[in-house]
Amino acid sequence: MYHKTGFVLTRQLKLAVSQLEIETHRPDEKNEYNDMKKLTSYGIDLKTGERFAFDTIGGWTKSAFAPRRHFSETHCPRGYRSTPFQIKRGQLYLQESPDFFCDVKELETSILARKAKIIHFVRNPFDMVMSNYLYHSQKPTPEEWVHRDDPCHAMYDDGKTLASNVLPSIGTDEINEEYFSNIIKMCRSLFQSKPSMRNSTFYEHLLELDAWDGLRLATAQMIAASGDANNYLAGGDVARMANNIVKFKELQSYMPSDVEVLTLSTEEFIKSAGNSTMKFLDFVFGANNTIISREKRWEAALSQQKNLDKAFDSPHVTQSSTTEEKENKEQLKELLHSDKDLAPILKLTESLVNEALAASSVKVFSNNS
Repeated sequence: MYHKTGFVLTRQLKLAVSQLEIETHRPDEKNEYNDMKKLTSYGIDLKTGERFAFDTIGGWTKSAFAPRRHFSETHCPRGYRSTPFQIKRGQLYLQESPDFFCDVKELETSILARKAKIIHFVRNPFDMVMSNYLYHSQKPTPEEWVHRDDPCHAMYDDGKTLASNVLPSIGTDEINEEYFSNIIKMCRSLFQSKPSMRNSTFYEHLLELDAWDGLRLATAQMIAASGDANNYLAGGDVARMANNIVKFKELQSYMPSDVEVLTLSTEEFIKSAGNSTMKFLDFVFGANNTIISREKRWEAALSQQKNLDKAFDSPHVTQSSTTEEKENKEQLKELLHSDKDLAPILKLTESLVNEALAASSVKVFSNNS
């Protein structure tokens, strides 16, 4: 998942998987295994050593491996402390914004090396960037990095740009190095360009610029910034999401019997959290799984519906509450659709998202192996 594609949601779903396994396989020890430290670390019986559930790697504050980071030599994601990362059997990984910039053969040998199921959480990019702007321009802002970010910083620490890493996958005649450079130029024309705002922070710009310029600045950051300027907490996730959709499609073609990918969207969960959660659980466990029965999965899906209702009261979810706010939001989205700097990459990403969702809508899930 990516910034503004379901931070709270993905963690709730991870918890639902763990709780289902514990309640099915260790009902008499449910309270012991539901202790949060054990729940995020263990899928092996503490007494017998038998595996009964997934280990879950990655939690509320930390992904399985370093978000928005990769090795400059291989372009594959790197672990924390610059260590190699490779998935292991029996693990459920929760990962934000991975840099899947390596080719699929390198991805197979360096990262996967085993059969894997990938659930890719995406969002319509126009909704994604609008939510990003509204979220970070709240008073007070929910995240501290906006006080120290340079939203126009496109370089990684190896001196290469985000654009140079994603263009091999998503580049077109229109979307090229020059195109990304123009986005950065537009960003620089808005950030610390006025004498009165020379020392203003990114957050102060979001508050003081008019809504359209604030949205353009925030969207440029979400498209072209590497994340290096804020310690890789945000930046570039629109381009990164588009790149990864292409990479996952290539990976499925390269390893058709070993890799399954399910693409789910934030919009699907907003529309029907119960049905979307059921689709998620069917993919994880297998639709015909008789041990973790359909009844148990549906009960968990209904519980997720209630959790999502509560999440709408969270600062992580930005909604327009008045008619005027909704109208203003729609007007800004219309402007995005016609903006010469931002619209091309947003439209390309929207097309990739829709294509991936359409492919996942017809999937039939076999039992988990």
